[in-house]
Amino acid sequence: MKKLLALVAAGTVLAGCGLVLPGLNTTDGPLRFGARHKLPKGAKKWTILMHVAADNNLCPFAVKNMNEMEAGLDPADVNVICLYDGDQVGDSGVYEIQKDPNGMNDTLVSKINTDLPFIPSNHEINSGDPAVLKAFGEWAIQHYPAEHYGLGIWDHGSGIFRKKNRQTHPIFPAGMVYKGFSWDDNDGGHMETADLTGITTDLAKAAGQPLDFLGFDACLMGHVEISYQVKDAVNYVCASEQLEPGPGWDYQGWLSQVNGNSTPAQVASALVDSYVASYQPGHIHNPDSSSQEATMGASDVHALTASLVPALNNAADVFTKALSNASDKAALNQARQSAQTFYNNDCADLGDFCKNVLASKASSGVKKAAQGIQAALAKTVIREAHIGSGVSKATGLVVYFPTHDMSYNSTYDDPSKIAFAAEHWRNFLKDFSK
Repeated sequence: MKKLLALVAAGTVLAGCGLVLPGLNTTDGPLRFGARHKLPKGAKKWTILMHVAADNNLCPFAVKNMNEMEAGLDPADVNVICLYDGDQVGDSGVYEIQKDPNGMNDTLVSKINTDLPFIPSNHEINSGDPAVLKAFGEWAIQHYPAEHYGLGIWDHGSGIFRKKNRQTHPIFPAGMVYKGFSWDDNDGGHMETADLTGITTDLAKAAGQPLDFLGFDACLMGHVEISYQVKDAVNYVCASEQLEPGPGWDYQGWLSQVNGNSTPAQVASALVDSYVASYQPGHIHNPDSSSQEATMGASDVHALTASLVPALNNAADVFTKALSNASDKAALNQARQSAQTFYNNDCADLGDFCKNVLASKASSGVKKAAQGIQAALAKTVIREAHIGSGVSKATGLVVYFPTHDMSYNSTYDDPSKIAFAAEHWRNFLKDFSK
């Protein structure tokens, strides 16, 4: 679930990982995308596509966020194109965000365009339909070619999956939000983890190159599994391990840092820093200086596949064997029980879990495997920030990790639903959670 209207949180400590940013990724990714498209004269450096799926109880925040976009935009070098669906029938369309000369205010100067092939005659889309998002993205890439492309998904989010009966927060009726992201309450559609593969692959094909970043302005999407799902079509992923406060990203603060010289790593890192900083006391999303809690991380997908996934596979094999040793089993169990968790407590912060393993009485082989994960995580998470004592041990990515007193979700066995199921981690979890 994205965007609680109020969060019970404590503390106001902002922390970043401080890692050195990699330079611009100059590879074109999988050969199936072919050579990068030749850009027309006058093409901008960046086109950022936003899927603003606001046909639900988050709608009041949507126009505010688009006003932030107008205030922060650098129109010389950056296109921001929003597919918008609000909570009124017939309000769907596309906004090409324009610079507001008056800065941040409550009035949109950008105009809506409804005369488009993917907008029906009644001007009401199902924003939970992945085919609609793909059609919008392909159209926007054709009409707003650029050197770099990013995709932002704005709405509720709940991680890789959720059970209906685990929804307990009073703002959201039981069962309303239970898995996936991008809910359209009027049309009943939503997207799931598996949909990300087709969406990002099709848009990368349209662009002739991988998307430079995929960002979730949505709760609980900061998963190893989410970044893995888009590994063949995206360079960087930005997402939160925890629930997001209502105002979401700070679009003004973020876009004011995006220009023609910005590399993908810099754009992703600026999103992380601006988002969490906006919840500092007295800042744009916390003018009353109340206690806030927020997390955000930016992950290098290439490092994830080249370093983190192999390290997790090795650790999964080592940990599985170690479960037959009572001392190692106890150490792993305690490390997981003590690890940082978030609203989805069947997931754990990966870095904090490894830190706990290294501080335990586990055998040297188990600790070496945990060190391998830590080293790979340092390469993968290029920027991380958080605020609030309740998330003080966040390191940027969670992984599905039920404890022995939680049921193991069999969806995790199906690579067609969660691609990461093809790796070794699930084998360890099935034995660990018994």
